[in-house]
Amino acid sequence: MQCRTCYLLVLLVLSVVGALAQGNLYTSRGYWEETAKPAYRNILEKIQRGDSLTKEERSYQEDFEGFLKTYFQKMSQAERDNYFRMKETWDKELITPGNNPNQTSFASDAFEWRTKDRLANGIYGLYYGAAAIGALDLNDQAAATAIPLLTSGAWLLGPAINRKKFDNVTRTQIRTLNTGRFLGLIYGAGLGLAIGSDSDDTPKWILGLSTAGSIVVGEIAFNKAKKEPISAGRVEMARHYGILGPWIALSFTAGLGNQSSNIAGASIVAGGLAGIPIGNKVFSQYSYSRGDVDAISSLTLITTGVGLSVVGENNPNENKAYWLIPALGSVAGTILAQKAVQGAHLTDQQGTTLNLATAGSALVGLGIVAWTKVESSTLTIGIPTVLALIVEQSLFHSYKRRNLVMDVQGRIDKASRYRFSMRFSPEGYLVNKQLKPDHMTAQTYSNVQQSLVRLSISF
Repeated sequence: MQCRTCYLLVLLVLSVVGALAQGNLYTSRGYWEETAKPAYRNILEKIQRGDSLTKEERSYQEDFEGFLKTYFQKMSQAERDNYFRMKETWDKELITPGNNPNQTSFASDAFEWRTKDRLANGIYGLYYGAAAIGALDLNDQAAATAIPLLTSGAWLLGPAINRKKFDNVTRTQIRTLNTGRFLGLIYGAGLGLAIGSDSDDTPKWILGLSTAGSIVVGEIAFNKAKKEPISAGRVEMARHYGILGPWIALSFTAGLGNQSSNIAGASIVAGGLAGIPIGNKVFSQYSYSRGDVDAISSLTLITTGVGLSVVGENNPNENKAYWLIPALGSVAGTILAQKAVQGAHLTDQQGTTLNLATAGSALVGLGIVAWTKVESSTLTIGIPTVLALIVEQSLFHSYKRRNLVMDVQGRIDKASRYRFSMRFSPEGYLVNKQLKPDHMTAQTYSNVQQSLVRLSISF
């Protein structure tokens, strides 16, 4: 009897495990393994090299990417988030000691030195050289010309000289490096301002410490990204808050009437040291994509512009509190955008297009201001800001609605082979108000009423 009971318990456990396994067929690891199929990787590597595909290869690519899209849509949100967190770690499995060391694995985050990457390296090197001349107060004309060129060339040669450092590097890691360089430059300049205060050596402190900060923070961020998996969304969120923190801190010190240079510099450093941990904390609560953070940054700039337009018609020199308005606008825009993008899952292309459209509409607004010879400070800032807000919000909601519809169809249509559609008919409200149910039966009245929302499922 006891053996039979044990046997039944084993069967029960196996049944539960089997049921759980069936309920979790679409996993982040499984999706990654599908994207890492050799045949698919070989095709994508050919595209990356610029090689042409055969008709069979193009057909295979289209069919397989359709399968991947369906697989991704059937994954739960938790599995999607886990995929983005673990992708870089799993990608490293594609290169093993037994493989050809010259062969690189395919990954959507695979890196090659593009024009903007080369420009970034060259520009940072150029700045470091020019800053060194200013910090050391070199008066030699030949040295002033040669040193920036030498440092710019050295930074361009870096990946070729120190090849081990950049082995198997990903685009996200390079983005982390450049983010660290940029933030380190800001914080170093703030530290230089805090130390130098109003002395004659303040520019030297700013140039020297901004260079040191850029190099040090960039290397720390890069090495950290190589040791620990990090998503592009997390890098962008740290960058956003790394800039937002000093801006808010500086605005608040100005709003409180501070006129001390060293306090202003210290507030920049303090704001940065607080901003990056806050950004990491925000990201830990929701896995934002890079496109999501692009949308957050766009709305933050717009709401900051709204604050600046308010300041434009007032004199902040008379009332320092006006300097708080743009900072509060930045905070409000960030918080509102963070809530709005949750569930949108904007792609990189959608996010960058949103940024591009926002900047373009703002420039159109400035063109209108210049053409009409507007003299009001409020309108000079307000017209481009309002135009950018209209374009940004319309485009954002269009992307979000499309992504949500694709997600619904992925879970209903593609998962169960049902076709789902939803149509809004707001005019039905006006029709229903004209109906008089006095001489109608309940069934007749319900039949002649117009629906506000129509859902249909076909198979």
